[in-house]
Amino acid sequence: MGLPDRSIAALGALSGAAGVMLLAAGAHVDASGNFTTAGWMLLVHAGPVVYLAAGGLLRRGPRLVTALALLAGGLLFSGDLAVRARFGVPLFPMAARPAGYC
Repeated sequence: MGLPDRSIAALGALSGAAGVMLLAAGAHVDASGNFTTAGWMLLVHAGPVVYLAAGGLLRRGPRLVTALALLAGGLLFSGDLAVRARFGVPLFPMAARPAGYC
């Protein structure tokens, strides 16, 4: 496993750890459910990223782009929900809707 694979695997693992922390915050701090949604989004995206990186499958091309897109998308979506839950303002307007919004 080369340095790029290890780096992306570490980012995926950090994404999963951040997801667990957001789930804990959602269970104890946030009544709106935004932390919980953000945590699940990070956990769902972290698994495939770590799988691709740990399996040594990131040899340039579509798999690398997929792993980076999963990391970036999970971070942007979850970041928007977490900032919205903590500060009450969206980080990226129209990027994510708050929980319970129809």
